[in-house]
Amino acid sequence: MDKNKEQQGLVFSDIAEYLQYNLKFLHHDDEREITSTCEMRNINLEEICISNNEYDYDYNIGDHRVSPLLYPMDSIIGKIRYNDRLVCPIKEIFNLGQPVVSIHKTRKSYQIVYDINGEHVTYTIKKDILTEPYWVVQKLLSMKIDVKGLIEKGLAMPDDING
Repeated sequence: MDKNKEQQGLVFSDIAEYLQYNLKFLHHDDEREITSTCEMRNINLEEICISNNEYDYDYNIGDHRVSPLLYPMDSIIGKIRYNDRLVCPIKEIFNLGQPVVSIHKTRKSYQIVYDINGEHVTYTIKKDILTEPYWVVQKLLSMKIDVKGLIEKGLAMPDDING
């Protein structure tokens, strides 16, 4: 693919890191006029098979009727469904078991401030995710946080914690 050409749709490498974490997909069935959340049954570099427990669907990965469900980056300081619980991702990542003073975002990062023995200690996740340690990125991928900006590019759909 010519690097100067704009990406036309989702490709395998966009979602490869999420696949080990049971990534779900939003699917629109044109024939039945329904939209449903599906689980992946099988995938290769070009094709994906998904199922909503009633129907199986086979598509090319970039097909507009199939979108991975991810949480937006700003969900790091909000609530997401993770391991069947509602959690705050930054609090889950830096799980110190200490009182939390604040959780907020700045122009360049997301921060959590703990009170540890009367001292305020700040832990940060930078918005430039490529500068973060491997273990932090892997934790964000396992939580299905959109670390690649796929939602902004129109290649993924934001997940709904109530879904």
